[in-house]
Amino acid sequence: MVYGTLLPDLNMDAVKAMFQRGLEKIQDSLVTFFKQLNPSIDCTELEKAPITFSPIWKDYFIACKNGADVTAWTRYMAWYEMVISDRKKNPNASGVLGSQSHGRPKHISSSYSEAETRTPVAALY
Repeated sequence: MVYGTLLPDLNMDAVKAMFQRGLEKIQDSLVTFFKQLNPSIDCTELEKAPITFSPIWKDYFIACKNGADVTAWTRYMAWYEMVISDRKKNPNASGVLGSQSHGRPKHISSSYSEAETRTPVAALY
């Protein structure tokens, strides 16, 4: 098993090398498979074909960053719908304004995680 990082520092050399080895094994397996199908087949071009794997890791980095932004927005909207919308509907609700602790109202702590899971992140793409 190999490890790499996209965030905060881009370090995917070991992952790229593992992908390269995997693609080489696939290439070898294809040659073996074709030779089993037809022993007289010439697979030299397939055997000698270079395998190039050059992912653009920066694109994956950007996707992770966008995922974090979408998650933050989803959580904010869940909070907004639960607290601010209720406050607008019923401005005389007791305990909403006076129960804030560290920027988050106390009365939503147990149901907050339920509200944030209503819209899966994948559905937003």
